[in-house]
Amino acid sequence: MHSYIKEYRLLFLLSLSVAVLLALVNTFLIYLIIGLLVLLITIYASRNTLVAISIVALLTLVSDIGVSARTIVQLYSIGILFILFFKEFGFDWRSYKSVPSLIRNYMLLLFASLILSSLNSHHMFAGFELTLRTLVFFIIVYILFSFTKTSDDIKNLLSALIITCFLISLSVIYEFVSSGFWFLDFARNTYMRISGIISNVNATGGYFAVTIPITAAVLFQSGLRKSEKGLISFIFIFLFVGLLLTTSRSAFISVTVSLITLFLILKRKMLIWFLGILGLIVISFIFIQPMNNLITLLLRLEEGVASRDVFWKLSWNIISDNPIFGLGPGSFKYEVFNYIPVLLGSWHGSMITRINEITGGSNSSHNFFLVFFSDMGILGLLSAVLLPVIFYSVGIPLLKKFKEVNQSYYTISSGIIAVGTGLFVRAFFEGLGLINYGYITTDLPFWICFIILIHLSQIKTESLL
Repeated sequence: MHSYIKEYRLLFLLSLSVAVLLALVNTFLIYLIIGLLVLLITIYASRNTLVAISIVALLTLVSDIGVSARTIVQLYSIGILFILFFKEFGFDWRSYKSVPSLIRNYMLLLFASLILSSLNSHHMFAGFELTLRTLVFFIIVYILFSFTKTSDDIKNLLSALIITCFLISLSVIYEFVSSGFWFLDFARNTYMRISGIISNVNATGGYFAVTIPITAAVLFQSGLRKSEKGLISFIFIFLFVGLLLTTSRSAFISVTVSLITLFLILKRKMLIWFLGILGLIVISFIFIQPMNNLITLLLRLEEGVASRDVFWKLSWNIISDNPIFGLGPGSFKYEVFNYIPVLLGSWHGSMITRINEITGGSNSSHNFFLVFFSDMGILGLLSAVLLPVIFYSVGIPLLKKFKEVNQSYYTISSGIIAVGTGLFVRAFFEGLGLINYGYITTDLPFWICFIILIHLSQIKTESLL
């Protein structure tokens, strides 16, 4: 025990500090208990367990637990990842895991876009702040990529994502039940959106958009015992219920596209059944009045595109004035009212004002490609368009590579490609979930999936024979 603490003394001291700080910033006994539990876990847990806990903490501890406590826990999680990295790889960069040149070149383009648009912006320091945050985010992504060496490491990352989304789904269902709302209320045209512990309901939907297809892919793995299939099936249904309660249409679209893609790759016969059942559901919702009311409320059909067209016009106004370098990252909150396409005192004008306050002035274009184009100009648009191109350039060859050699890797690759396909379609309606200037809670799930694909692309087929 003494030698273990000595070997991991930095982690030990970090954990002890967290326990004390949590107790100081919040007087509730529960925070002291949580801090002490974290301390014990850090002492006894393996590297993979610590990595998984750090991911879950970074993705879930964003609720109203208090700004001070949240900051401490997030710094602790990031600190664990950095300490584990330098403990394993040291400071000799030659021992670090290599990144494919395609990804390196893309990162150069992305940061060139950020820096050039920031330099040409009226709000240069706001741009540099987001550039720095994006850099820190991708360092964290690289650390997770470095830890991905074996199939157990891949399972660890995917398990962390599924556990995270399970907790979020649990919070969504709990909020639904505790609010006194029930399914029959839909028939009474009662409208409600639930986000659980994540304040942004569209961000909540993003977790389901990643995790539901991944869970389905895990369910398709061969060699699972009945008990394992039963557990995974329960998790899948549980996550799906959480998704329905968010009423996030962009997440519905993403999950539907992802499942169709997954069935197309792995289970083409099931695709026919899936589309048939989907068609019957649509028909029943059209002709059966109570069901029609339910789908209208779930998909918020009366809202149309939910004022996204106003934000799209706003973005185009920005692009028409700043086509080369854009406004600059972080400039949206300062310039938004110079390009607003409606009267400020109108309903849409009040909505834009309110959303600008809620989001802290983040670009609310509700379209990933428009966000990058309006913020960073031509290079930003190129960065946005090339992301799916590079994703498929890495992912698609893996299907041929593993189909006859390793069914587990083939299934995982298929699931991640399906996730990416859904998210790229969702990107036309949401700016979150791919690259959002280093927001860990919205972007990390996708990049965890992507680094798994990148790792699989580096495996030599001969080593699997």
